[in-house]
Amino acid sequence: MKRQKGNKFEIFPPGYFRKICQSKRENCEFYSKQLVGSAHSNKQLLEAFNYENLLQGGSAREIKHLQQIWKSGDFISYDFGPVENLQTYHGVEALTYNISQITVPIVLYFGETDAIATPEGVHGIYARMLKSVKSVRRINSLKFNHLDFLISNDVKSLVNDKLIEQMEQFLEGRLPYVIE
Repeated sequence: MKRQKGNKFEIFPPGYFRKICQSKRENCEFYSKQLVGSAHSNKQLLEAFNYENLLQGGSAREIKHLQQIWKSGDFISYDFGPVENLQTYHGVEALTYNISQITVPIVLYFGETDAIATPEGVHGIYARMLKSVKSVRRINSLKFNHLDFLISNDVKSLVNDKLIEQMEQFLEGRLPYVIE
């Protein structure tokens, strides 16, 4: 399943997921729909995106880092293990990012069915970033999921327009351009 590409590993080489889906289509459809949330109604976009490109070319290190972050419950650098951490970070543990030191204005969004940015997780981030978070917004769609930020037909009205409006308010109308 893994193959080496340069100095990185791909967990699913191009075409592998499609090949597996031919024999286990039910599982592929189920997991794809879980990832895409409300975008599953956009058949044309989903057909191009689905199966052939889902999880293709992702490196094992990226996935392992996400697992480390989820397991730790915090924003941490990649954990190489004690020996390589000592060489890389000058300590045996991976570094924890102090997100309370972030000073740029931030708006946090979450969907009720988002498996990555859960309501609880977003509220936990908010509690640690009180200085910089300008608002926390629940997306007004029952099926909006993490991948919908990229492919939903409704992302403009549910997220982008509201975000631009909030940026304009924060900048007091001083945005140097107009997005149409």
